[in-house]
Formats: sequence, C-alpha cells, structure tokens
Amino acid sequence: MVDPRTSAQRSAWWVRLLAALPWWVMNPLADAIAWLSWRVVRVEQRPLRENLTASFPTLTEAQLQQRMRDFYRGFAQVLVEVVRSVSLTPGELRRRVVLEGFEPVRAALASGSPVLLVAAHQCNWEWMLLALSLELGYPVEAAYKPLVDGWAQREMLKARSRFGARLVPAQELLPHILRGGRTPRAIAMVADQEPRTSERRHRLLHGGGGNHPRHQIPGVFPRPAAHQPRPLQRVGDTAVRARREARAGGADRALCAAGGGADPGRPHRLAVVA
Repeated sequence: MVDPRTSAQRSAWWVRLLAALPWWVMNPLADAIAWLSWRVVRVEQRPLRENLTASFPTLTEAQLQQRMRDFYRGFAQVLVEVVRSVSLTPGELRRRVVLEGFEPVRAALASGSPVLLVAAHQCNWEWMLLALSLELGYPVEAAYKPLVDGWAQREMLKARSRFGARLVPAQELLPHILRGGRTPRAIAMVADQEPRTSERRHRLLHGGGGNHPRHQIPGVFPRPAAHQPRPLQRVGDTAVRARREARAGGADRALCAAGGGADPGRPHRLAVVA
C-alpha cells in the first residue's frame, strides 16, 4: 500500500533551518564534506577503488584518484541538494530542473495507459522526482526502499512527497500496481528496483576483466484482469536536465558535472515504457 506518511507535511525545524542556508554557504559545505569523506573518514574507499578498477581497468593511478575525488564531490553535492529539497519553491525547481522530450509520456497517459519510468540511480534523482511531481500533470507514484533509521525515513518521505508524489515501498509495488489497474499515472523506478520479487533479479555485465552483477531493467508489467504479465512496450527516451547554483567565477554547472567524469552537458535520461 502507499505509505500513509507521504501526505504533504512540514519537515523538522532543524532540517528547514539547514535548507534555508544560501548556496554560497551550502556549496563550500559540500566541499568540506567531500574532503572529510576522502581524506579523514575515508568512507568506502576500498570498494570504490575496486569498482572503478574493475569498470575502468586502463586508468592510471592519477586518473583513478581523480575519479575517486570526483565521486566524493558529487556525493557531497547531492547530499546538500537533498537537504535543500525541503525549501525549493516551485519557481526555483522549474528554473533548475527541466523535463525534455516528455511528449510520448503525456501521450501514453492521455490515452488512458499507465507509464513506467525507469532511470539510472545516479545524479540527483530526488530533484528529478520533485520535478516530475510538479510538471507531469498526472499522478506520480515512486518506489522507494525504506531507510533503517526512523527519523531519516520520516524526513525523506516528507521531502519526496512535497509536490504530490505518492511513495510505495518497493516490496509492495507489484500488488499496488495491480490494484491501480489501467489508471493513468506514472510509476517511477530507478535501476536497482523492480516491481516483483525474483531470484533472477541480476544479470552479469561482461567487461573490465570479469563478470559483474547488475540489476535487470524490469521487463514485464502486470495485467490486472488476468493477473498475467504483459511485456512492456518501449515508448522512448526522455531526459531531465538540471542546473546547479553558480559558484564564484563560473557559470551554472550541469547536475552531473561532478559525477566521476560525466558529461556536464548531458541530461539525466529515463527509459519510458507503457
């Protein structure tokens, strides 16, 4: 069932206080968090190095170190942007996040069909969900994995549902989809989620000197009438383009600019199926 706590609520006062900090404070704060994570706490450095080495075996040590630093910078920047989510106004969100190529999505919804949006789990997916909720014009239901910490769970649900998104625990997504039938709405998922429980939820990705498990993109959508899976029909690709606050002496940076070598001019893409 849809989590009843996803109705619009105000975040805790201290979260709103942090979110009210100006960007000229939040951006240096992100830099400080990244430096501490990289040099002091050394968060997850071993698995990060192993993953990068397996994925990019030709990197030199200097290039590997740069990718690792970029990872921490990107992670810290997204962290402060997630905090800022609780204070973003509709106007600021529209200025910073633009939905591109969503005509096939709206056409499918207008025809009376639900649509499944599948995105990569990278960059700032929190802002992407908020923009979808604000701009799509149809109900948005998003799968999420409940957090272990209670207060973090409550605050995250409040932030994600600010503009009307309904949050559904990932393990309950399939029965929720069945109950909704053919009601037009967008069901949003990221790459490490799927609308069913399966022992075959991974496939091997060959490359980088070995086989590496990765999640499969969901390949079926339930047919409520017969309770039989219906193959998904791919509608197309859409994109979400976002911009970050300008730093001193520079123009706005694209959302993925610090994402370990991501092309700053490339938008976050979504696969659209219906």
